[in-house]
Amino acid sequence: MYKNPNHHECNARLSESEMCYERSGEECDDENQDVAPCAVTDWSSFSPCSVTCGQGITERRRWFINENSHGDSRCKDIHLTEKRQCQNTHATDCDSTENEERCKSEPVADNRCRGLERYYYNKTSMACEPFAGNSACPARGNNKNNFANKMECETTCNSLVAQNNDLPCQMSPWSTWSECSVTCGRHGIRRRSRTLLNNHRAVDQYRCQSLPLEETEPCQLNRCPPTDCVVSQWSAWSLCTGCGQDAIQTRTRIPVRRARNGGKRCGPLKEIRYCQTTIPC
Repeated sequence: MYKNPNHHECNARLSESEMCYERSGEECDDENQDVAPCAVTDWSSFSPCSVTCGQGITERRRWFINENSHGDSRCKDIHLTEKRQCQNTHATDCDSTENEERCKSEPVADNRCRGLERYYYNKTSMACEPFAGNSACPARGNNKNNFANKMECETTCNSLVAQNNDLPCQMSPWSTWSECSVTCGRHGIRRRSRTLLNNHRAVDQYRCQSLPLEETEPCQLNRCPPTDCVVSQWSAWSLCTGCGQDAIQTRTRIPVRRARNGGKRCGPLKEIRYCQTTIPC
């Protein structure tokens, strides 16, 4: 404390603190700590993108604060891993050679991976497949053909076309057929389409152009219902033409909609009547 009665003019600290440790050697009592069931740590930062070129996978993790939470049924819906797609910032400038080499390399399985699911690109079947027993660890050394999940494998490998054309053109599955172009009757057309997945490689463009990207086929629905003819209103009568009592007038109307599928036909479209004029014959 200050001993000078004018201590209000002083600004010196009156206390100090420092860390200290209990030397008794006794462990802390965890039961006295207020930890909620299934409590987890904060999320870690996202890992670097799994590929250096194009789309890949990044993930982050968190952990249970209490190890006993791993077997607690109340915690079964708590996710400890979160994954999302990532895109290399220079993806447009990427050279796909690195990805080609990775997908063509021999897959190496490592049984020290605690049963985590891993995938590799099978050059024979040209598909991403899981390692036998799901026991392949992440890449070590030359273990490049090894992916965290099927999405990462397909993103990296399925869109590639080898320089020597030893892989065929990669096409997406056909879309579902479109609706018929008519609402009833015959003479309709429906379409479906697909896309070329490896069109970023110019080496195979000419070979792939022969593959159709769209298909059409005729379609036929139920017979259309009958449609009656619809006509316009009659026009005004024309002036009398001719002479004496043999002069005539005409009026007309036009079809607005023709009869279809057995509907009622249009009536007369022109009418004539006699009229009288003072012009002598």
